[in-house]
Amino acid sequence: MIKAIVYTSNTGSTAQYARMLGELVQLPVFSLPDAARKLENQTEIIYLGWVMASQVKGYAKAAKRFRVRAVGAVGMAA
Repeated sequence: MIKAIVYTSNTGSTAQYARMLGELVQLPVFSLPDAARKLENQTEIIYLGWVMASQVKGYAKAAKRFRVRAVGAVGMAA
């Protein structure tokens, strides 16, 4: 069962989307550093991150620590 939404944000947009999603699905929302301190290893999460160079920033760190069940990417591309 998914226990939280975890995000990495550069300009604040991803954080805002994470909070909106958290309200909608009634889950707590944590930045990745806060989640690392507050959630147990292998907790099931939804992860949101910003896109840079075709990668979702922070995903690799989140996937090492948590069980990522869904990923949301925030950004723009051609």
